[in-house]
Amino acid sequence: AIAAAPPKYCSVLISPKTSIGSLPDLPSAYKKHTDQRLFLNNQNFQFSLKGYENAQLAKYEKGDFYDWHKDIKGDNSGSERKLSATLQLSKPDDYKGCELQLFNGAKELEELPVKNQGSIIVFRSDEWHRVTPITEGVRYSLVFWASGDKLK
Repeated sequence: AIAAAPPKYCSVLISPKTSIGSLPDLPSAYKKHTDQRLFLNNQNFQFSLKGYENAQLAKYEKGDFYDWHKDIKGDNSGSERKLSATLQLSKPDDYKGCELQLFNGAKELEELPVKNQGSIIVFRSDEWHRVTPITEGVRYSLVFWASGDKLK
């Protein structure tokens, strides 16, 4: 039997003092991202959204990954995550690997168009997704969630 290594997840950087070098201006990136989330929700999902959780700044270094999971999370108010979104902060040449993948039921996973710095993907929080291991460099991303009443 082969023993599996314990998972090594990305670092979650929550300190406002964290130095992130040449990343884009985060307040303007957050505003742009919020506007695009609202547009994409209205165009594609039409969820009744009630609020947003604080963004999570993630840093992936060699060997880091995030295995298959869903972002569904509820609270006592009857609200749950409806939409998940990732804003790519790194340039594609800054790292190798670290691919965001959504499970669509197919044997072959599709490559998602979120490699360019500033690109955004919005998807349902109940979709299975992962980030593959990073093999070189460092990748930064901002992750957001929008919440609303639980689906009935």
